[in-house]
Amino acid sequence: MHFKLLTTSFAVPSLKLVRDTKLRHVSAVRLVELVFSQASTLNDYQFWQSFVSPDIIFNATSSGIVEILKTCFLFFPDLVWTHIPNEGYVVQIAIKNRQEKVFNLLREMPIICNLLVLALDESNNTTSHLAARVASQAESIACAAFQMKRELHWFKEVEKLDHPLHKDVKNNDGKTAWQVFKEEHKTLLEEGKNWMKDTSNSCMLVATLIATITFAAAITVPGGNNQDKGIPIFLSDKTFMLFIVSDALALFSSMVSLLMFLSIIHGRYAKEDFVVALPKRLILGMAALFFAVGTTMIAFGAALSMLLEKRLVWAPIPIALLACVPVTLFAKLQFPNLFTKIIDMMIDGSK
Repeated sequence: MHFKLLTTSFAVPSLKLVRDTKLRHVSAVRLVELVFSQASTLNDYQFWQSFVSPDIIFNATSSGIVEILKTCFLFFPDLVWTHIPNEGYVVQIAIKNRQEKVFNLLREMPIICNLLVLALDESNNTTSHLAARVASQAESIACAAFQMKRELHWFKEVEKLDHPLHKDVKNNDGKTAWQVFKEEHKTLLEEGKNWMKDTSNSCMLVATLIATITFAAAITVPGGNNQDKGIPIFLSDKTFMLFIVSDALALFSSMVSLLMFLSIIHGRYAKEDFVVALPKRLILGMAALFFAVGTTMIAFGAALSMLLEKRLVWAPIPIALLACVPVTLFAKLQFPNLFTKIIDMMIDGSK
Protein backbone atom coordinates (compact mmCIF):
# COMPACT_ATOMS: atom_id res chain seq x y z
CA MET A 1 0.00 0.00 0.00
CA HIS A 2 2.83 2.41 0.91
CA PHE A 3 4.64 1.51 -2.33
CA LYS A 4 1.47 2.23 -4.30
CA LEU A 5 1.18 5.68 -2.68
CA LEU A 6 4.80 6.46 -3.50
CA THR A 7 4.31 5.33 -7.11
CA THR A 8 1.18 7.47 -7.44
CA SER A 9 2.97 10.47 -5.92
CA PHE A 10 5.81 10.26 -8.42
CA ALA A 11 3.42 9.65 -11.31
CA VAL A 12 1.33 12.74 -10.42
CA PRO A 13 3.64 15.70 -9.59
CA SER A 14 0.87 17.71 -7.92
CA LEU A 15 0.18 14.89 -5.44
CA LYS A 16 3.90 14.64 -4.67
CA LEU A 17 4.03 18.39 -3.99
CA VAL A 18 1.06 18.18 -1.61
CA ARG A 19 2.60 15.16 0.13
CA ASP A 20 5.98 16.87 0.57
CA THR A 21 4.37 20.05 1.89
CA LYS A 22 2.31 18.06 4.40
CA LEU A 23 5.38 16.11 5.54
CA ARG A 24 7.36 19.34 6.03
CA HIS A 25 4.54 20.81 8.06
CA VAL A 26 4.21 17.73 10.29
CA SER A 27 7.99 17.52 10.74
CA ALA A 28 8.21 21.19 11.71
CA VAL A 29 5.48 20.81 14.33
CA ARG A 30 7.15 17.71 15.79
CA LEU A 31 10.51 19.49 15.92
CA VAL A 32 8.97 22.41 17.81
CA GLU A 33 7.30 20.03 20.26
CA LEU A 34 10.61 18.23 20.85
CA VAL A 35 12.60 21.44 21.37
CA PHE A 36 9.99 22.94 23.69
CA SER A 37 9.67 19.76 25.73
CA GLN A 38 13.45 19.75 26.26
CA ALA A 39 13.61 23.48 26.97
CA SER A 40 10.82 23.30 29.54
CA THR A 41 12.80 20.82 31.67
CA LEU A 42 15.93 23.01 31.88
CA ASN A 43 16.65 26.05 33.99
CA ASP A 44 19.13 27.56 31.59
CA TYR A 45 17.59 30.95 30.77
CA GLN A 46 19.85 31.53 27.78
CA PHE A 47 18.79 28.24 26.23
CA TRP A 48 15.13 29.10 26.78
CA GLN A 49 15.62 32.60 25.35
CA SER A 50 17.42 31.27 22.27
CA PHE A 51 14.70 28.84 21.26
CA VAL A 52 11.58 30.59 22.57
CA SER A 53 11.96 34.14 21.32
CA PRO A 54 9.25 36.67 20.41
CA ASP A 55 10.16 36.15 16.75
CA ILE A 56 8.70 32.65 16.91
CA ILE A 57 5.42 33.99 18.21
CA PHE A 58 5.31 36.77 15.61
CA ASN A 59 6.13 34.51 12.65
CA ALA A 60 3.69 31.80 13.73
CA THR A 61 0.89 34.32 14.36
CA SER A 62 1.36 36.34 11.16
CA SER A 63 1.58 33.13 9.10
CA GLY A 64 -1.38 31.45 10.82
CA ILE A 65 0.55 28.39 12.05
CA VAL A 66 -1.82 27.45 14.87
CA GLU A 67 -0.05 24.18 15.76
CA ILE A 68 3.16 25.98 16.76
CA LEU A 69 1.24 28.54 18.81
CA LYS A 70 -0.62 25.77 20.62
CA THR A 71 2.70 24.13 21.46
CA CYS A 72 4.17 27.45 22.63
CA PHE A 73 1.23 28.18 24.91
CA LEU A 74 1.18 24.59 26.18
CA PHE A 75 4.79 24.56 27.40
CA PHE A 76 5.14 28.30 28.11
CA PRO A 77 1.70 29.83 28.89
CA ASP A 78 3.25 33.24 29.58
CA LEU A 79 4.08 33.58 25.87
CA VAL A 80 0.45 34.51 25.22
CA TRP A 81 1.32 37.90 26.75
CA THR A 82 4.22 38.46 24.34
CA HIS A 83 4.34 42.03 23.02
CA ILE A 84 6.13 42.78 19.74
CA PRO A 85 7.27 46.43 19.33
CA ASN A 86 5.31 48.25 16.59
CA GLU A 87 3.15 45.13 16.10
CA GLY A 88 1.29 44.63 19.37
CA TYR A 89 0.11 41.52 21.18
CA VAL A 90 -0.76 38.20 19.58
CA VAL A 91 -4.40 39.12 19.03
CA GLN A 92 -3.47 42.41 17.33
CA ILE A 93 -1.02 40.61 15.01
CA ALA A 94 -3.66 38.02 14.12
CA ILE A 95 -6.21 40.74 13.33
CA LYS A 96 -3.78 42.72 11.18
CA ASN A 97 -2.90 39.63 9.11
CA ARG A 98 -6.46 38.25 8.92
CA GLN A 99 -5.53 34.99 10.61
CA GLU A 100 -8.92 33.60 11.57
CA LYS A 101 -7.56 30.32 12.96
CA VAL A 102 -5.24 32.16 15.36
CA PHE A 103 -8.07 34.51 16.31
CA ASN A 104 -10.35 31.53 17.06
CA LEU A 105 -7.58 29.88 19.08
CA LEU A 106 -7.32 32.95 21.30
CA ARG A 107 -11.09 33.07 21.68
CA GLU A 108 -10.87 29.65 23.30
CA MET A 109 -9.08 31.48 26.14
CA PRO A 110 -11.83 34.04 26.85
CA ILE A 111 -10.32 35.74 29.91
CA ILE A 112 -6.93 36.30 28.29
CA CYS A 113 -8.46 37.27 24.94
CA ASN A 114 -10.82 39.80 26.52
CA LEU A 115 -7.87 41.46 28.23
CA LEU A 116 -5.67 41.48 25.13
CA VAL A 117 -8.30 43.13 22.91
CA LEU A 118 -8.44 46.11 25.28
CA ALA A 119 -4.86 47.10 24.47
CA LEU A 120 -4.18 50.14 22.30
CA ASP A 121 -1.18 50.46 20.00
CA GLU A 122 1.27 53.35 19.67
CA SER A 123 -1.18 55.28 17.44
CA ASN A 124 -4.06 54.84 19.90
CA ASN A 125 -5.70 52.28 17.59
CA THR A 126 -8.10 49.78 19.16
CA THR A 127 -8.45 46.23 17.86
CA SER A 128 -11.50 47.45 15.90
CA HIS A 129 -9.30 50.06 14.21
CA LEU A 130 -6.90 47.31 13.15
CA ALA A 131 -9.72 45.15 11.78
CA ALA A 132 -11.08 48.16 9.87
CA ARG A 133 -8.02 48.39 7.65
CA VAL A 134 -7.83 46.62 4.30
CA ALA A 135 -6.18 43.20 4.50
CA SER A 136 -2.43 43.47 4.10
CA GLN A 137 -2.26 40.11 2.31
CA ALA A 138 -4.10 39.24 -0.88
CA GLU A 139 -6.99 36.88 -0.27
CA SER A 140 -8.23 34.34 -2.80
CA ILE A 141 -11.67 35.87 -3.27
CA ALA A 142 -13.39 35.48 -6.62
CA CYS A 143 -14.54 39.10 -6.88
CA ALA A 144 -14.48 42.47 -5.16
CA ALA A 145 -18.09 42.12 -3.95
CA PHE A 146 -17.37 38.96 -1.98
CA GLN A 147 -14.08 40.35 -0.71
CA MET A 148 -16.05 43.32 0.61
CA LYS A 149 -18.41 40.86 2.28
CA ARG A 150 -15.48 39.10 3.96
CA GLU A 151 -13.92 42.39 5.09
CA LEU A 152 -17.15 43.63 6.67
CA HIS A 153 -17.85 40.28 8.31
CA TRP A 154 -14.32 40.24 9.79
CA PHE A 155 -14.74 43.78 11.14
CA LYS A 156 -18.08 42.92 12.77
CA GLU A 157 -16.66 39.79 14.43
CA VAL A 158 -13.75 41.72 15.93
CA GLU A 159 -16.05 44.57 16.97
CA LYS A 160 -18.25 42.10 18.89
CA LEU A 161 -15.25 41.00 20.92
CA ASP A 162 -13.97 44.53 21.48
CA HIS A 163 -15.21 46.67 24.37
CA PRO A 164 -18.42 48.60 23.47
CA LEU A 165 -16.83 51.88 24.56
CA HIS A 166 -14.11 51.42 21.91
CA LYS A 167 -16.67 52.19 19.18
CA ASP A 168 -16.32 55.88 19.99
CA VAL A 169 -12.58 55.87 20.64
CA LYS A 170 -10.59 57.97 18.16
CA ASN A 171 -7.03 57.22 17.14
CA ASN A 172 -4.27 59.80 16.69
CA ASP A 173 -5.82 60.75 13.33
CA GLY A 174 -9.09 61.62 15.07
CA LYS A 175 -11.09 58.76 13.49
CA THR A 176 -13.26 56.06 14.99
CA ALA A 177 -12.98 52.44 13.84
CA TRP A 178 -16.05 52.70 11.59
CA GLN A 179 -14.74 55.89 10.00
CA VAL A 180 -11.46 54.11 9.26
CA PHE A 181 -13.35 51.19 7.71
CA LYS A 182 -15.39 53.44 5.41
CA GLU A 183 -12.32 55.37 4.31
CA GLU A 184 -10.15 52.30 3.76
CA HIS A 185 -12.79 50.42 1.75
CA LYS A 186 -14.04 53.16 -0.57
CA THR A 187 -12.25 51.70 -3.59
CA LEU A 188 -13.25 48.12 -2.77
CA LEU A 189 -16.89 49.19 -2.32
CA GLU A 190 -16.92 50.86 -5.74
CA GLU A 191 -15.28 47.84 -7.37
CA GLY A 192 -17.79 45.51 -5.74
CA LYS A 193 -20.69 47.70 -6.87
CA ASN A 194 -19.44 47.76 -10.47
CA TRP A 195 -18.82 43.99 -10.47
CA MET A 196 -22.33 43.30 -9.17
CA LYS A 197 -23.91 45.52 -11.83
CA ASP A 198 -21.82 44.16 -14.70
CA THR A 199 -22.54 40.56 -13.72
CA SER A 200 -26.24 41.24 -13.27
CA ASN A 201 -26.50 42.97 -16.66
CA SER A 202 -24.82 40.05 -18.43
CA CYS A 203 -26.98 37.45 -16.71
CA MET A 204 -30.14 39.50 -17.32
CA LEU A 205 -29.45 39.40 -21.04
CA VAL A 206 -29.28 35.60 -20.99
CA ALA A 207 -32.37 35.31 -18.75
CA THR A 208 -34.36 37.63 -21.02
CA LEU A 209 -33.35 35.62 -24.09
CA ILE A 210 -34.44 32.36 -22.45
CA ALA A 211 -37.75 33.87 -21.29
CA THR A 212 -38.48 35.15 -24.80
CA ILE A 213 -37.67 31.83 -26.48
CA THR A 214 -39.61 29.68 -24.00
CA PHE A 215 -42.66 31.95 -24.16
CA ALA A 216 -42.67 31.78 -27.96
CA ALA A 217 -42.21 28.00 -27.85
CA ALA A 218 -45.23 27.61 -25.53
CA ILE A 219 -47.45 29.44 -28.03
CA THR A 220 -46.14 27.76 -31.19
CA VAL A 221 -45.85 24.17 -29.96
CA PRO A 222 -44.08 21.52 -32.11
CA GLY A 223 -46.36 19.97 -34.73
CA GLY A 224 -48.92 22.78 -34.44
CA ASN A 225 -52.51 22.67 -33.17
CA ASN A 226 -55.69 21.01 -34.36
CA GLN A 227 -57.40 23.63 -36.52
CA ASP A 228 -60.89 22.66 -35.30
CA LYS A 229 -60.32 22.59 -31.53
CA GLY A 230 -56.96 24.33 -31.19
CA ILE A 231 -55.56 21.40 -29.20
CA PRO A 232 -51.87 20.51 -29.82
CA ILE A 233 -51.51 17.57 -32.17
CA PHE A 234 -48.88 15.84 -29.98
CA LEU A 235 -50.89 16.33 -26.77
CA SER A 236 -51.17 12.57 -26.14
CA ASP A 237 -47.43 12.05 -26.68
CA LYS A 238 -45.35 11.61 -23.49
CA THR A 239 -42.45 13.48 -25.09
CA PHE A 240 -44.76 16.46 -25.60
CA MET A 241 -45.56 16.52 -21.88
CA LEU A 242 -41.82 16.56 -21.17
CA PHE A 243 -41.47 19.46 -23.59
CA ILE A 244 -44.28 21.55 -22.15
CA VAL A 245 -43.29 20.98 -18.50
CA SER A 246 -39.61 21.77 -19.07
CA ASP A 247 -40.55 24.80 -21.18
CA ALA A 248 -42.78 26.12 -18.39
CA LEU A 249 -40.07 25.54 -15.77
CA ALA A 250 -37.53 27.31 -17.98
CA LEU A 251 -39.86 30.32 -18.35
CA PHE A 252 -40.60 30.56 -14.62
CA SER A 253 -36.98 30.12 -13.52
CA SER A 254 -35.70 32.64 -16.08
CA MET A 255 -38.23 35.18 -14.81
CA VAL A 256 -37.11 34.54 -11.22
CA SER A 257 -33.51 35.01 -12.31
CA LEU A 258 -34.43 38.21 -14.17
CA LEU A 259 -36.17 39.66 -11.11
CA MET A 260 -33.22 38.79 -8.84
CA PHE A 261 -30.70 40.52 -11.09
CA LEU A 262 -33.06 43.47 -11.57
CA SER A 263 -33.27 43.89 -7.79
CA ILE A 264 -29.45 43.91 -7.63
CA ILE A 265 -29.11 46.60 -10.29
CA HIS A 266 -31.71 48.91 -8.77
CA GLY A 267 -31.02 48.04 -5.13
CA ARG A 268 -28.91 50.00 -2.69
CA TYR A 269 -25.21 49.32 -2.21
CA ALA A 270 -24.61 50.07 1.45
CA LYS A 271 -21.67 48.31 3.06
CA GLU A 272 -23.99 46.18 5.21
CA ASP A 273 -25.79 44.86 2.11
CA PHE A 274 -22.62 43.08 0.95
CA VAL A 275 -22.85 40.69 3.92
CA VAL A 276 -26.17 38.95 3.18
CA ALA A 277 -28.62 40.78 0.89
CA LEU A 278 -26.58 41.23 -2.31
CA PRO A 279 -24.72 37.87 -2.22
CA LYS A 280 -27.98 36.02 -1.53
CA ARG A 281 -29.73 37.69 -4.48
CA LEU A 282 -26.78 36.95 -6.74
CA ILE A 283 -26.65 33.29 -5.72
CA LEU A 284 -30.43 32.84 -6.18
CA GLY A 285 -30.26 34.56 -9.56
CA MET A 286 -27.36 32.40 -10.75
CA ALA A 287 -29.00 29.19 -9.51
CA ALA A 288 -32.29 30.08 -11.24
CA LEU A 289 -30.42 30.93 -14.45
CA PHE A 290 -28.57 27.60 -14.38
CA PHE A 291 -31.87 25.77 -13.91
CA ALA A 292 -33.39 27.77 -16.79
CA VAL A 293 -30.53 26.83 -19.13
CA GLY A 294 -30.91 23.15 -18.22
CA THR A 295 -34.70 23.01 -18.66
CA THR A 296 -34.46 24.97 -21.93
CA MET A 297 -32.12 22.34 -23.35
CA ILE A 298 -34.52 19.60 -22.20
CA ALA A 299 -37.43 21.35 -23.91
CA PHE A 300 -35.39 21.82 -27.09
CA GLY A 301 -34.32 18.17 -27.10
CA ALA A 302 -37.89 16.97 -26.53
CA ALA A 303 -39.22 19.15 -29.38
CA LEU A 304 -36.65 17.83 -31.86
CA SER A 305 -37.27 14.25 -30.75
CA MET A 306 -41.00 14.57 -31.42
CA LEU A 307 -40.38 15.89 -34.92
CA LEU A 308 -37.71 13.36 -35.90
CA GLU A 309 -38.51 10.14 -34.03
CA LYS A 310 -40.71 8.70 -36.79
CA ARG A 311 -38.13 9.35 -39.50
CA LEU A 312 -34.96 8.79 -37.41
CA VAL A 313 -35.51 6.46 -34.47
CA TRP A 314 -31.99 7.03 -33.12
CA ALA A 315 -32.34 10.87 -33.23
CA PRO A 316 -33.11 11.41 -29.49
CA ILE A 317 -29.72 9.99 -28.43
CA PRO A 318 -27.40 12.48 -30.23
CA ILE A 319 -29.87 15.30 -29.47
CA ALA A 320 -29.71 14.53 -25.75
CA LEU A 321 -25.90 14.36 -25.85
CA LEU A 322 -25.59 17.66 -27.71
CA ALA A 323 -28.08 19.32 -25.34
CA CYS A 324 -25.82 18.39 -22.44
CA VAL A 325 -22.90 20.40 -23.89
CA PRO A 326 -24.09 23.96 -23.02
CA VAL A 327 -25.39 22.81 -19.63
CA THR A 328 -22.04 21.17 -18.84
CA LEU A 329 -20.11 24.24 -19.97
CA PHE A 330 -22.27 26.51 -17.82
CA ALA A 331 -21.83 24.22 -14.81
CA LYS A 332 -18.07 23.94 -15.31
CA LEU A 333 -17.50 27.67 -15.79
CA GLN A 334 -19.94 29.16 -13.29
CA PHE A 335 -20.91 26.50 -10.74
CA PRO A 336 -17.55 26.23 -8.90
CA ASN A 337 -17.67 29.95 -8.05
CA LEU A 338 -21.35 29.68 -7.13
CA PHE A 339 -20.68 26.65 -4.91
CA THR A 340 -17.81 28.48 -3.19
CA LYS A 341 -20.01 31.49 -2.51
CA ILE A 342 -22.77 29.30 -1.05
CA ILE A 343 -20.27 27.60 1.26
CA ASP A 344 -18.91 31.01 2.32
CA MET A 345 -22.40 32.22 3.16
CA MET A 346 -23.16 29.05 5.15
CA ILE A 347 -19.89 29.40 7.11
CA ASP A 348 -20.46 33.10 7.77
CA GLY A 349 -24.03 32.48 8.79
CA SER A 350 -23.03 29.81 11.31
CA LYS A 351 -20.61 32.12 13.11
